[in-house]
Amino acid sequence: MRMFRGKGFTMVELIIVIIIIGLLITLGLPQYRKMLERGQVARALAVLDMIRKAQSIVHASTNTYSGNLAANGDLDNELDGALRPAIDALNGWDFSIEDVDATEFTAVAERDGGYCDGGRILLNHNGQITPENVFAAGRCANMIQQ
Repeated sequence: MRMFRGKGFTMVELIIVIIIIGLLITLGLPQYRKMLERGQVARALAVLDMIRKAQSIVHASTNTYSGNLAANGDLDNELDGALRPAIDALNGWDFSIEDVDATEFTAVAERDGGYCDGGRILLNHNGQITPENVFAAGRCANMIQQ
């Protein structure tokens, strides 16, 4: 009498494959999140650089810096309306200008959500980048190249 042996995988083999896939996902997901966050940080740094360039133009013509990030504001107008859409397109970041006067300013990008929630990146009138909170120490410390 012949025993029928079906073609296919046994239950043990399927369970082993599922366990291996689960381990790969568990190990790979944090790295994937970091990679996505690095892209967000790079985009935020680009917006901060746009703010710095617009501030340079405003300062050259008015001898003072502006604190206006609004659409059709001083800085947005200097970049032909490109600044505000760049800020609005970057979800999860809040941009502001602090310590603004005739001689200096500090542009701030603050992460609101995501892997580096609460982190702040400061850019001053000299172009110096200062990371704060989780960007200065912690899981996001190596994301900002200076």
